[in-house]
Amino acid sequence: MTLSSLSAIEAARLLREGEISSVELVAACLERIGAVDGDVQAWAHLDPEYALAQARMLDAARAGSGP
Repeated sequence: MTLSSLSAIEAARLLREGEISSVELVAACLERIGAVDGDVQAWAHLDPEYALAQARMLDAARAGSGP
């Protein structure tokens, strides 16, 4: 199973247990979006850098070194 195919509940559990990071999950989802959105065209606007920046902030906060 790939990270981008996890259910929201399973992803939350893995994040909570420290099995995966927010950056890993977001990067996997962005990779999947890049692979299929040409056919699906589900995104009118997507800012990968912003999504990754938010994931980094969440990881830092979870580690106790962020805002």
